[in-house]
Amino acid sequence: MKRKRIISAFLALVLAFALLPAAMAADMPFTDVPADAWYASDVLNAYNLKLINGKSLDKFAPDDNMTYAEAVKLAACIHQQDNLGKITLSNGNPWYQPYVDYAKQCGLIIEDLNWNAPATRAGYMAIFAYALNLDKAEINEVPEGAIPDVPITHPHAYEIYMMYRAGIVQGVDADFNCSPDSNIKRSEVAAILTRMLDPEKRKSFNVPRPSESGAPDFARAAANAVNEFTATGRLPDGRDITFTDAIAYDWYAVCDVDGDGKTELLFTINNATEPVEIVYAFNEATGEFTPEISAIPDLSYFNNGIITVLWPDRIGLESYGFIPYDIYKYNKDADVYEYKTSIAIWDKTVAARDLSGKPFPSDIDRDGDGIVFMFYIDGAWDGKYVDGDTADERFSEYFPTVESMEDYADVNWRAIYQARG
Repeated sequence: MKRKRIISAFLALVLAFALLPAAMAADMPFTDVPADAWYASDVLNAYNLKLINGKSLDKFAPDDNMTYAEAVKLAACIHQQDNLGKITLSNGNPWYQPYVDYAKQCGLIIEDLNWNAPATRAGYMAIFAYALNLDKAEINEVPEGAIPDVPITHPHAYEIYMMYRAGIVQGVDADFNCSPDSNIKRSEVAAILTRMLDPEKRKSFNVPRPSESGAPDFARAAANAVNEFTATGRLPDGRDITFTDAIAYDWYAVCDVDGDGKTELLFTINNATEPVEIVYAFNEATGEFTPEISAIPDLSYFNNGIITVLWPDRIGLESYGFIPYDIYKYNKDADVYEYKTSIAIWDKTVAARDLSGKPFPSDIDRDGDGIVFMFYIDGAWDGKYVDGDTADERFSEYFPTVESMEDYADVNWRAIYQARG
């Protein structure tokens, strides 16, 4: 894999300091950083670059924790420098608010944290993984599930694996454990900053693929399914994907999309001659995955157990203004998704006549909004258009409230970006 070089003023400074004679570079000002400490050079680099200060003029406090507020400030500044070539951010009220606002705007974070609390290693990596384009800078082979204490189901697994693959972190021991719930130390932060800004300082290593032996376990089985797809293009149900050269990500997710208390494995495959999105249920007795839904990509998942699926064969109906879709509803007793109905919508502002030349049915459109609905059962339309009130009655069986139509399930999609074997 090719290493991506990150060009920025920060990197230029790092390299400049590396080339200066020792006497010209700033000496270590901190008496609590031994010269032989593993992090000594990282602390000095970060200090010289004014990325991280000491707790006092002569104390760095390498074993002290870093707060989430301090973490988001560093991530925001690195991101702004890399993208704008300069840092314009400054303290506000509270002091960290401008950095938080910037981080949200740029997608470094999606929610507020307890900013004054010590950051965990996982929480810190979840912020820093997006400060630079690390998803395209992998240098290490780290299969899914290979980090012993970070299963594929960990909420920050994607970001942690991204940091490992880019060589920013390599774990706390010889087995590559991450210790995700422990608090991150200032010495560790200095090392991470140095490796983020200078690709030549990153660590090269490979982590073995996890064992497939043992009792059926979702996290291990899901990790191995993703690894198998990454290596061979084969999905858990045995189908082989024929890939294209399209510039698009494939994705996977692990989440309980049907609300039955069990986690499902999802794939969205875009780089294929036949793109597909699949929801797999896991059989705890056999350790196998079974497809529950398989359709063209862009399914919508709702917290009430509804999935909407766009039609693969739209028979020209998209020219009416909306792409027709199927509604599936999860039956908890039977543990399956059941097809319920299909819906097409005709928007008069998009098409004044249908494909056969017939005009928009204004007599049906009693509310005058220029929209009528067509409901299908098993792909067959009864030939009747219905107005909004009648459509609302039918929709209420699947979406009892307006809010439920916007209550999407939280599917945390993760890109499959490593090269296939």
